[in-house]
This record gives sequence, C-alpha cells and structure tokens, in this order.
Amino acid sequence: MDKPLRYENKFVCSDLYESEILSWVTLSAFCFRKQYPGRLISNIYYDTFEYAAYADNLDGISKRSKLRYRWYGDSLYPCKGTLELKNRINSYGYKESVKIDITDNVTSHSSLYKKITNHGNAAWRTIIQYNSLPIILNRYIRSYFISKCGGIRLTLDQSHEVYDQTLSDNINITHRTATTEYMAIELKYDPSSYEAVTSEIGDIPLRNSRNSKYVNSVSSIMQ
Repeated sequence: MDKPLRYENKFVCSDLYESEILSWVTLSAFCFRKQYPGRLISNIYYDTFEYAAYADNLDGISKRSKLRYRWYGDSLYPCKGTLELKNRINSYGYKESVKIDITDNVTSHSSLYKKITNHGNAAWRTIIQYNSLPIILNRYIRSYFISKCGGIRLTLDQSHEVYDQTLSDNINITHRTATTEYMAIELKYDPSSYEAVTSEIGDIPLRNSRNSKYVNSVSSIMQ
C-alpha cells in the first residue's frame, strides 16, 4: 500500500457554478491555497470483460477497486506514467501504484499492455491479467489546493473529455464521446480529521456525491 487510508468527500456540479465554487474554496474556514500549478491528467481505465469494476460501483459494493494507467502533461498518447490500483472501502480510499518508464508514446493497446505487464511483479501481473480490457480514456484539468493546516487536500477537475477504447486496438484520441460538462471537487484527509472537516463543510453550496469519473465515462459511451 503506497498511502495510508484516507477519507474522501466528493461533490459534483455544473461548470456554470465555477465562480461560486472558487469563492467557497478561497473563503473557506480551511483557508485553502494553491498547492502547485494545475495540470492535464490522462487515464486509460481497464476492466474485466464483464465490466466488474463498473458494476461494483453501480451496485454500491462497499469494497471495490479499479485499475488505470495515468500520465500527466500534453501528450495525447500514453507516455511515462503510473499504473494505479485505486481501492475503496465505503468512503475510505487508498492507492497502490507502480511507475512505468515509457520512453516513447504508444499508439496501440497491445503495445501499452505489454509495457505495463513487463514492469510489474507477479502480483501486479495477476491484477493486469484480470482487468485486461481497456474501456475508456479520459482526461481533464486538475487544480490543487491545500488547507492552511496542511492536513486537507482539495482537488478541482474541469474540462472532462472521454474517448471510447473498446472498438479497436488503436488507442482512440480523435473520436470524442459526447458528455455533460461538469466540475468534480474532492476533499481528501486523514480519517482522524473526519469530525473536524465535516463540521466545517456544511456551507459548501453542493451535495455530497458518489461521483465516479470512470462510471460517468462508461455510461456515456453506452448511450
């Protein structure tokens, strides 16, 4: 396990409320400030042929996981990045990850699959073989904030794009799926801070959500 268990609060809203959300972030009792510059995040999500990760989330299974390959920056195709297994137990989450040193962009799923399989140990190879089907590629711009006390992280994701990866071995970066524009906000902190945090977020102009970018993306390509 790369990181200890953390609690996560998720909120979703239309891009139309961007100014209100940014106002709440800056005026919040947590005194959030920019942690570092925003950046473009790209992911390819994998699942089983039965879409087990997608179904587990829809069914509200308390203990679930999903596999993705993530890279940062302007490259449209996968490059040097991280293979991540994102685990969730109710509202708690943690990630396991392994760095993948890709020196050139890959344009096919078979090539990427070979590269990530070769970088993992036996345990990782089992996970990759189980979740072997590339489902979607999504990308978005993420802004990073941190509280004055340093114990609460806030991320704000905007400009979401989704690309169906189920139709060809070629990585699809051109045929974008139609999606609804939205903003996703997440608060992440140590479980010991739960009461202190929840007592102060009552004024956020949003409702807690079970938002999952993966589920939203898969649902959009099924329409």
